[in-house]
Amino acid sequence: EGQPIELRQAINDARGEISELLAKAINRGALDEELSAHDKERMLSFLQHYGDLSPDLRYEGSTRSGYKTLPGPAEEAGVRRDPVRLGVLLDADMWAAMLFEESFAQQATMFQPVGGMDRIAQAFAQELGRVVRPGSEVTAIRRTNDGVRISFVDKQTGRHDAIEAAYCIVTIPLKVLQGIECDFSPAYRAAIRDVDYANAVKMAWQSRRFWEADEHIYGGISWTAGPTTQLWYPSDRLFSDKGILLGAYAIGGQADELASRPLPEQFDMSRAAIEGLHPGRSRELEKPMAVAWSKMPYSLGFAARFGNSQETQYSLLNTPDGPFYFAGEHLSRIGPWQEGAILSAWRAANMIDKHRRVTNVTKANP
Repeated sequence: EGQPIELRQAINDARGEISELLAKAINRGALDEELSAHDKERMLSFLQHYGDLSPDLRYEGSTRSGYKTLPGPAEEAGVRRDPVRLGVLLDADMWAAMLFEESFAQQATMFQPVGGMDRIAQAFAQELGRVVRPGSEVTAIRRTNDGVRISFVDKQTGRHDAIEAAYCIVTIPLKVLQGIECDFSPAYRAAIRDVDYANAVKMAWQSRRFWEADEHIYGGISWTAGPTTQLWYPSDRLFSDKGILLGAYAIGGQADELASRPLPEQFDMSRAAIEGLHPGRSRELEKPMAVAWSKMPYSLGFAARFGNSQETQYSLLNTPDGPFYFAGEHLSRIGPWQEGAILSAWRAANMIDKHRRVTNVTKANP
């Protein structure tokens, strides 16, 4: 209807509307073959509580959906919101928003590293010390008689170098790996070549925390109908003066649409989406920035997309090609999360350990 709807209202009004419909169906005998008389009574009681229905099993709104006027002291009972009718809630754009947090990866409780997600990688680098060679770009991955040889260039000095080892765990995103000289077996090269990547775009703004001070929003997501898709509110440093508002988070085709436009136009679209959700607040936005994964040189995409016909390639890349073992988010069923990448790498390390143990036993017992 052109007005933003809080998710709490969309979710609870949907429960109420659906509960009323199901109660009507039961009372009209539409489910007599599926429910016994006793179960019908129990189901109606459940629906009344689940949907917050009136005694005559009608949905007339619920305080669960929020208030037009908040309750207060003495006689200030508050005024609950008018319910959003089912016709609005059946819009397909509403479903994704209402069901998003029901997906396994989005369920509470979720933790976040202090200082940002890259703190995890930085912590690994700190512990590993000189083992990590920052600023080194791999130029070739080759087999040797005894294992592997990895050629690389120091991007700061331009110096070329190489290291040799018995094994190599290749964690480079497949889209990037496609452009590196490698002598993998033909089937592996074909599998790597055929995998496509989805794009993603994020845009962020600095702003006064109007969402907290004026609207009592402390973290969470708002959804838009346009290509900006989502707004994310910060859940750190609550009540501070300013914060970083994620003004767009788009994936796939919507990300491609955003990334194809000049940056000023992208920022205009993000600003308009925020204005639609928070009228009058877009003028407080400042210092925008945008990131498109497809344009990040060592990613070239947000997440690998194995099609239904590519299950064979996925399985193949989860097996070693001689001394080469593969790992990354692209080889995990978890998807584009650090957890999937770490578990995949851990699996590859365990496979190498097992291979060495078997090889050593064979050498000891010819």
